[in-house]
Order: sequence, then C-alpha cells, then structure tokens
Amino acid sequence: MKTQSRLLQGLTIGTLIVAVLAFSEYILLFLLLLLIFWVDFAFKRRAFQQIRIKRSLSTSRLFENEPYELQFEWENPSPFYLNLKLRPSTCQPDLSNKEDLVIMKPKSKGKLSYTGAFTQYGKASIGNSVVSCEHPLGLFNIRQHLNFEEDIHVFPHLSPLIFNKEALKIPLPGKKAPFALMEDAADLIKVRPYEREPWNRIHWKISAKLDQWMSKEFGFSASGAVHILLDLNRPERIYAKDIWSIFRKRYERYALLAAARLLWTLRDEKVPTSLTCMGAEPFQQSISVGDPVRDLEQLMLQQGTDHPEFDLLGYFLSSGFVIQPSDTVVILSMHLDREQLPQLIDIRGHCAKVMAILFPYGFREEERLPRDVSMDVHPLTKELLNMATELSEHRIHVHFITDQASLQEGIHALPS
Repeated sequence: MKTQSRLLQGLTIGTLIVAVLAFSEYILLFLLLLLIFWVDFAFKRRAFQQIRIKRSLSTSRLFENEPYELQFEWENPSPFYLNLKLRPSTCQPDLSNKEDLVIMKPKSKGKLSYTGAFTQYGKASIGNSVVSCEHPLGLFNIRQHLNFEEDIHVFPHLSPLIFNKEALKIPLPGKKAPFALMEDAADLIKVRPYEREPWNRIHWKISAKLDQWMSKEFGFSASGAVHILLDLNRPERIYAKDIWSIFRKRYERYALLAAARLLWTLRDEKVPTSLTCMGAEPFQQSISVGDPVRDLEQLMLQQGTDHPEFDLLGYFLSSGFVIQPSDTVVILSMHLDREQLPQLIDIRGHCAKVMAILFPYGFREEERLPRDVSMDVHPLTKELLNMATELSEHRIHVHFITDQASLQEGIHALPS
C-alpha cells in the first residue's frame, strides 16, 4: 500500500509557519480544519488496510476473442465509509482504461463484474488490479496494487484442415468397411471431374446427367500413425542470426498454430498421433483422444530459443521413439538444408513417408487475401528445394510455404 499526502503536509507546514509569524483566530480555525483532514486520513488509511478484495475469472481456459467475466468481491469490515476507485487490470487493453467508483458502506459486502476478451493465444494475464482512495480536494491519496495468482491459457481458433496425406495401412475404428482397405467404397465423399482413373470409379448416372465424365472419391478405412516434429528454435547453420532471431519470434506463433490445427484435425479423424517439439526444452508425447485440451495446453506452453541445445531431427532419431513402416512423419520447421538430408533419409528408412513443411515467415490466414509481394527463400533452403522432385520419388516431400500462402494451400501442394 502506498500513501501520498504531500499537499496536506505542505499546507500544514505552511500554516504552522504563518501561525508562528502572525497568529490569528483564522489561522487557528484553519489548523483545526487541517487536523480534521489528518484524522480523516488516519481513519481512512486504517479502514483501507482492512478491506478484503477477491478476484475471479469465469474460466481460465478459453479461445481467442472468447468473452470472459472478471468478478470482484469486496468486503469492508470497518465502521467507516470508503469511496474507492477500482481499475480492474493494468495490462489488458479493454480493461486498463476503466476506473469505476466503488462506494463501500460500513460493515458491508459487494460485487463488481467486467467483461473482456483475449485477442492473442498463449499464456495470458489480467495483471494487477489497482484500488485507490483519494480525498475530494486532492489532499491525500491511498493506493494499492492487488496481485492475484493467475493460470490463464488462451487457445487459438482451430479451423479444420484437410490433410489425408498419411500412409494408409492400419484399420481405423468407426469406419463403414469391416476390413482394412486403402479406400472405403461404402464411404462416398464426393463426385468430381474424371482424371484418368480406373473405369470402375466413374459415376455413370451423374456422368450421363451432366454430360461429363465424373468419378467417385471415397473415404479411407485405414491410416498409419502420424508423428509431428515441431521445431521452434532458430537454425544454427544460418547467417544474419540477429535478423533470424526476429523472424523466429514471429514464426513461433505460426508454428504452434499449425501444429495445433494439425493435431486437432488428426484427432477428429481418429488417427494415432505423436508430437515431438524442440524448443528451449525437448517435449515428446503421444496425443490422447480423451483429453485434447490438456494436450493443446501443453503444446501452447512450448517456447523456442535462439540457442538450442539439441537438433530436432537428431533428437528424434536418438530418442528411441517407435516408428512403424506404415507411419508418416510430418516436419514443421522454419529451415532445412542439404546438411540435414542424411537425417531425413534415416527417418524415411523407418517410416512410409516424410513430409517437411517450411514457413519461416509464417503463412496467410485463410480469410485474408494474398498480396503480390512475399519474402524470398533462403539460399540454403533453396538448394534443398531444388532436389524436391528427386526426393519425392523416395517419398521425402519438402515444401516451402510463403508468407502469402495459407497452411491449407501448403498441405494441398504435398503429394498424397
């Protein structure tokens, strides 16, 4: 608690000096008035110390722009009236500019509520709340910053992705066909224009009606596991590291969003999934189907660093994580180059397919229109991309997403 009474002190000292030099009954009356102000200050300070304020948030786990209710419960056990000003937050833009008058009667309780929303995902904070009591003439001020424990996590809006790039080997539960097939002929998804496929895929009735060859597209009754490798760190084998440190901080938010959307999509499709995240500390786990919020929360808590202790691909290979020949490995990173090609080949030797998606400058949100200008590809990455056709023949697919392309467009560009 902080108190400020300089004006009252100055008036008192000045009045005492005047009283010594030229005492009068008016000076005496003014001194008595100042004494009343000092007594009022002492009582209000004591009452201020006795008030109890509790703050609560309607939920500590919420999505971006999801409204929340911030509630204050106060109690004044003293026998004095208190007119306080309450500022609910010191760091939330929609709350920090608010300051409401709270009239506390003697021996009373009350509540006050605010609504707001977090605009960015990640670990969030309401910050301190400030309560103050000020004399009407500004003679003194009593102020206290209230610090409350917080554990708030804001999740991004996870718009669905269309993936369907994993290798297809293992039967999935809940599909219509009772046996393991690459495609489930009982699960017709859509009809699309014919593209040089077997004749048994042609939908003859609709083709005759539209006077155009149309083929059937089915869902899948099988899928291998997908292992997501997420790199949040700044590349070590790269020049202009100070600039790339700035890129990395922006990339980190996009990388967490991409991994969360991919995990959520695969979970909805009941695809066995694991996550290996390389940040300031390595993080590895299998993703559960039953508690997605817990997995999402752990993912959003990960943070990258400019000075990594481990290399993502090397750590994954040495971790002893079990990979089956039917599995797919998806790498989300801001940089890969030819130096890491042996590690990519080594991982491919343990699974059916490797897909690397690179987006050092982030990606465009689906609802926004692209611009004509985009950032250039790093020369070391360009060397690896020049080998993309040859690598794809061995089921190692590397794709670079520009800052003007969406994540879904980048996934669509990968071979099935």
